[in-house]
Amino acid sequence: MKTIGPYPIVGLLGRGGTAVVYRVVHPRLGFPMALKWLRPRPLLLDLWGEAEVRRRFAAEAELLGRLRHRHLAMVYDVGEHQGWPYLLVEYRCVHLGLVLGEPLAADGPCRALEPGWALRVARQILGVLGMLHAQGLVHRDVQPANVLLTEDGDVRLIDLGLVLRPGHGEQVPPQLQVGTPFYAAPEQEKAPGAVGPAADLYAVGVLVHRMVSGHLPDGPGRMHPHSLFTAPWQRFFATALAVDPRRRFASAGQMDEAVAALEAAWRTQQEAACALETPAQGIEAASVRHVPIRTGVRPRQPFGFLDALGRPHGAPASLTHKDDGLWDAEAGLLWQPRVSAWAMTWEEAHRFAAEDGWRLPTVEEGARLLGQSHCPMWPALPHVAWLWTADRRSFTSAWCLDARGGAVTWQDCGPVGCLAHVLGVRGPF
Repeated sequence: MKTIGPYPIVGLLGRGGTAVVYRVVHPRLGFPMALKWLRPRPLLLDLWGEAEVRRRFAAEAELLGRLRHRHLAMVYDVGEHQGWPYLLVEYRCVHLGLVLGEPLAADGPCRALEPGWALRVARQILGVLGMLHAQGLVHRDVQPANVLLTEDGDVRLIDLGLVLRPGHGEQVPPQLQVGTPFYAAPEQEKAPGAVGPAADLYAVGVLVHRMVSGHLPDGPGRMHPHSLFTAPWQRFFATALAVDPRRRFASAGQMDEAVAALEAAWRTQQEAACALETPAQGIEAASVRHVPIRTGVRPRQPFGFLDALGRPHGAPASLTHKDDGLWDAEAGLLWQPRVSAWAMTWEEAHRFAAEDGWRLPTVEEGARLLGQSHCPMWPALPHVAWLWTADRRSFTSAWCLDARGGAVTWQDCGPVGCLAHVLGVRGPF
């Protein structure tokens, strides 16, 4: 099978209990989109029955077509293929689970994100949930893989397949788990058909905890010990992760206010901590490679100066402002003074950098801009999430820098692939 309806298949994005999701290309416009095709597993058909599975899929299509929010993914088309319906949905290359490194550690330590950005992501999710809750809807599956991220790091919440309309008397088979382990609220695991908005807010609390600390909570109502979690954080999680849903935030709006206050407290905490931070040893300048390579797809992380989650072991390099850019004296590299104002494909990035006599950095060069620190890393611009490098991973993928997660990752670099920003380099001098 090469097409579903009129849409050519580019690759497989995922497979769940109810549907398979493909990356497809719009036949006329030429840009990638996600196609969710209902193909329920036999066990789900036995538990719920085909009529109920189809009804739920149709309800998801109706909701996505009716609801409008800038942080909710859009649906563009519906159709049927081989007797089963499909949805054509907005596509983004990256979801929050990839940024955290969850595919490498489902329940173990993952990447910690810059707290300011993590809290911004949380507030955008809460904005969507506030709209859903106002219409009597509970998402029930707020988890990293359902939080798509645009090239500028903005949220697109997806997957309304488990949405609950409270009071509609949903019957859930006892063998069926509704939601995602570690993120589902305690009451959702016991009675998924009877939960309210507080269940979604609990999931957001887990997300914030994991994004900021790199760890899941130690259990319902229990934080993981982390040096970052001072009194304001502790008070926040005491409410967000409360076992009793009546003790959590009363609404998405109230939780958003608490996150905003937490963000303000974090800025003060960050300034004090960074004033005392002693820079760690970064990548040795002598080991910096300047010629692009293709690494291959094995091993998953082929760079010895990175940890298993793609993070440099040391701190960012020290840069000095000059008239024509930022100077890394230790490595003899001059960086462009500004990141590109928009994201582009890998091939476009090469041309864009070369127009003014720059080039894309290698992974070793680019990794000098990253580091394991909660202090601001350069380039710390609000619109920048990912930066291309010159190194390929395969014929269809290239390595890039996750400026928010402080890690090296990879994305599709084909003509209808992913988009990232550009920061050119010159040297070594």
